[in-house]
Amino acid sequence: MADAVHISDDPVPEFTREDAENAYRTAVTLYVETRRTRVAYFIRRHFGLRGALRIHRAALGWDLMRAPVNIGLALPHLVKLLVVDLLGRAGAPRWAGRLSRLPTQLATDVEREVDWLIWTELLELPYSDGCRRSQRDAFAETLMARPEVARALAALEGTVADRRADPAFRKRLDENLTRY
Repeated sequence: MADAVHISDDPVPEFTREDAENAYRTAVTLYVETRRTRVAYFIRRHFGLRGALRIHRAALGWDLMRAPVNIGLALPHLVKLLVVDLLGRAGAPRWAGRLSRLPTQLATDVEREVDWLIWTELLELPYSDGCRRSQRDAFAETLMARPEVARALAALEGTVADRRADPAFRKRLDENLTRY
């Protein structure tokens, strides 16, 4: 039998590790499928003529200075990417990782806006760009919408609420949460 989360002597339906893995796999599949269905609309909205103009409004300002600098940095950036690849193939992933983190381009406002849109509108995952913050988590919502997860959480919620003050119960709960 798979490891089961069972923290009291009350008749709580068991939610095994296998149940959790199946719920997680199903949620991942559903989440990815919903993201796939959004791609065409996302591209039309943000990379069609109107959307591209809207995004590139951010280019007016400091991006007008960053763009020529980035063009000048294109060759060093390509050399860095080549050396990172060679280091990775040569069995030096640590050095490749360090080199890949060295900046060789200036981040632009357009790049930041595209990142924001991908994370918050397409993926709908929590994201912060320093100025803006989105808490939406479509994956967590998909996972929590799984009936087996909802049943397990509802059963555990009652058990936890009834025994919150019991030190032995809290200890077992903490141990189980740490383990899983």
